[in-house]
Amino acid sequence: MGSTHATHDLSPSAELAWGEALDEMDRMREQGDALGALKMARKAWDILPEPKLHCSYAYITAMPLLKTFIAAKDFEDGIAFADHLISTTPRSNEIPVFWVQKGILMYEQGDIENARAAFQRAWDIGGTFGFADEDKKYLSLLPDRR
Repeated sequence: MGSTHATHDLSPSAELAWGEALDEMDRMREQGDALGALKMARKAWDILPEPKLHCSYAYITAMPLLKTFIAAKDFEDGIAFADHLISTTPRSNEIPVFWVQKGILMYEQGDIENARAAFQRAWDIGGTFGFADEDKKYLSLLPDRR
């Protein structure tokens, strides 16, 4: 019997379908079709075996999905997905980029106070890690971090 934290990889056919879904997501996002891109990002996520967060592809699938929720302005579902990632990750929810993305979703939804709290949690875990490729307006919400 293996570890409860064993990695579950994709079969070759699932890996091909996963890659095609993410490629299509990128193409749709470049064309400005955020809703189509979100559909493809969800398809890529759905291809992952359960438990998804034990799959070696989970984290490289979760970030594009979170960013596509933002692009599609689907803030509620994006926040729920970020909460799911934070609360169920085998890595003890110490992944600052998930907190940053949750904060961005909240910020863009207009929930500045909760966004600030999410950004603070990300900062407490990893400092600037997670903020590097994001708009500076998010980090500027934190005192003495501007």
